Amino acid sequence: MKSLLAVLASLLLVGCIGRTTPTWQAALEDGHAAAESGNYGEAIRCIRRACELVAHDPAAKSDAAACQAQLAIVLAMSGDAVGAEMAWRRAIDGFAATLGADAPELAASCDALSRLVGASGRMAEAEALLRRALAGRSDGVETAYRQAMLADAVRAQGRPNEAAPLYRQAIARWELRPGEEINLAMTLHGLAQCLPVTEARPLLERALKLLEVLPNAAAARAPILDTLASACIGLGDAPAAKAALLSALHIVEPTTPMAALTLRGRLAALDQATGSLQAAGRWQEVITGWETARGKDAPELVAPLFGLADTLSGIGHSTEALAPAERALHILERSGTDRQPYVTALNHMISLCARAGDLRRALVLNETVCQIIERTLGTRDPNLVTALRNGAELQRRAGNAEAATALDRRADSLR
Repeated sequence: MKSLLAVLASLLLVGCIGRTTPTWQAALEDGHAAAESGNYGEAIRCIRRACELVAHDPAAKSDAAACQAQLAIVLAMSGDAVGAEMAWRRAIDGFAATLGADAPELAASCDALSRLVGASGRMAEAEALLRRALAGRSDGVETAYRQAMLADAVRAQGRPNEAAPLYRQAIARWELRPGEEINLAMTLHGLAQCLPVTEARPLLERALKLLEVLPNAAAARAPILDTLASACIGLGDAPAAKAALLSALHIVEPTTPMAALTLRGRLAALDQATGSLQAAGRWQEVITGWETARGKDAPELVAPLFGLADTLSGIGHSTEALAPAERALHILERSGTDRQPYVTALNHMISLCARAGDLRRALVLNETVCQIIERTLGTRDPNLVTALRNGAELQRRAGNAEAATALDRRADSLR
């Protein structure tokens, strides 16, 4: 999709600023010059001055809205998202009042604000703004962009069935326009994420084929390869999944090391699931990478530490598996022991301890799980019943029939 800056740079202003007062126009031009040189503080000051001056001209109301749009652009470029949002809203109100609900300038401003609020995770607001933008007059390219972005916003809210037809509408528009291969590929990627893996895989493969022949399209290929890997895993095609992940890793590793570590974790998990002897080594690479990048207590270490523990346990090194799992638990403890991730990790540790034959430790941890659930969710929560049943099974394995019976009775009383 087009960058925010590309959309904003094409906004409205040449046609909109026709009835100009030299004083505010000069202030606006000074703001443009300062922004182009990277002096955003001076640019903001000049454009705010232009907004103040044009506001006193009753014949230039649409120009006032255009100045607010210019201010929003520069505030966004300077990193002031809150200020940019307020300026966009003033621009939207101004264009709606002076040019009408279907004005291209209004649509472009709604488009721009949707990107801003969407970047902060406010997808319901982004959806409403994009629907308003689509109601305005625009060319086929802008309509395709907005349909695809609307589909993204709808899918992000957990409504893939509603998003799919929007993606298809955008795809139909992109297919009619030569030179839009990147946008077509990205929209195919979005659609694929709404569909079952059997339907998603050919769409993803088509998207990758579109990008193969384009220069400088490698960055766009990486997330599609990642999604293709997930589809292949869902289809049971581990070799294809591994090939896709390795290709994505090759793309991102030189420029985005954090993304590379995430992909290495996915490769390690895939190796672990397929019984590859490389799994333990891959997990250790990921652990070392996160330690270097984030420190030895980084929360990103929890998953690979448990991954290493599971791998070691799976190849018969059950006692060695406990050390990385214990370390993961200690990292989670720093974030609070009443949180669900900590309870999940405790249950994971209980399983590892049981496999290693350390039933005493497993029972102590099970009791901790029961206490946390009672304290945070109450004595009638079904998770407590599950934890009590698990404790009863551990007691039976330890030869404590009486204690097991007591836990089963307590679980029965809570049903």
